[in-house]
Amino acid sequence: MLKGFTLILVFQLAGEALVYILNLPIPGPVMGLLLLWLSLVKGWLSLESVEETANLLLNNLVLLFVPIVVGAMVYADILIEYWLALGLGIIVSTLAGMLATGMIATHWKRKGTDA
Repeated sequence: MLKGFTLILVFQLAGEALVYILNLPIPGPVMGLLLLWLSLVKGWLSLESVEETANLLLNNLVLLFVPIVVGAMVYADILIEYWLALGLGIIVSTLAGMLATGMIATHWKRKGTDA
C-alpha cells in the first residue's frame, strides 16, 4: 500500500511541476491524474500497483471533506448573506454541466454509430 500511495503522490507532484513549468491553466492534481491515467492506459503502470491505495482513499473520502465543512462554518455569515446568489450559481452551473455532458455524449454516440 505504501508503494501505491507513493506512486499517487509522485504523479500529483509531476502534475504540479508540469503545470508550474508550462504555466498551464489547470490544477496540478488534475494534470497528475491525467498522467496517472495515461500511464495506466499505456501499460507503463499496472492497475494493481495503485488499486488497493485508491480503494482505501475512496472508502475514506468523507475524511477529506472535513476541512471544507470547517471552512464553510468560518464563513457562515457570508454564506447567509449571499445564499440566494450562491444557490442559483450552483444550480445553474450544475445544469449547464449536465447539459454540456449530455450534448457531448450524444455527439460521440452518433459519431460512433455512423462509422
